[in-house]
Amino acid sequence: MRLVDLSWSVETDMPVFPGTPAVQCTAIASLAEQGYRETELRLTSHTGTHIDAPAHTEPEGLRLDQMEISWFAGRALVVDCRGCAAHFGLAQLKPLYRWLKQTDFVLFHTGWDRYWNQDRYFQDYPVIETEVLTLLGKAGVRGIGLDTPGLDRVEDLTLPRHHQWLKTDGKPRLIIENLCRLDEIGAIQCGFAAWPLKWKNSDGAPVRAVAWVSE
Repeated sequence: MRLVDLSWSVETDMPVFPGTPAVQCTAIASLAEQGYRETELRLTSHTGTHIDAPAHTEPEGLRLDQMEISWFAGRALVVDCRGCAAHFGLAQLKPLYRWLKQTDFVLFHTGWDRYWNQDRYFQDYPVIETEVLTLLGKAGVRGIGLDTPGLDRVEDLTLPRHHQWLKTDGKPRLIIENLCRLDEIGAIQCGFAAWPLKWKNSDGAPVRAVAWVSE
């Protein structure tokens, strides 16, 4: 089995969504002075590679700590959307329809992670077509993974795609944003997990997102 780390490292002054406080990783103990190392982390719940809970945008939405641990792992379908401009999803997903009923997560590989640490990363990135959200919801998919900053664009403050996907009366749905290295999976199907930090009343959390492929 081959594992692929799909997560960005957390570090001081790493890229954050516009308007979000900067990340700070500050040493508060050292081997030289205290005999051990300890670091204070200052970051938001939606820092770097992270997961959105329904509570992120929905008044009655579940929080991450209210979900079973099994909800954060399952079978994933990797959809190649590289080369797409403003929108993506429907045409690229169509050839893979037959696998949707056996899929827990759909990971959309746009290649936008190549702009990480550049101003362009948060500018004019492609977003998923709303028809795709409807299709995935009907198929029973529980989570969407993206190698872009978000399901909605920075300037779209009403967050229509977040609301469409996260507002459901059935089982909760998830969004994983700021994935990277999806090209290293090298397969259409894989195992996938995005394990969030466990903290009370969490509307979202940084994750260690990992894919695995049998070889």
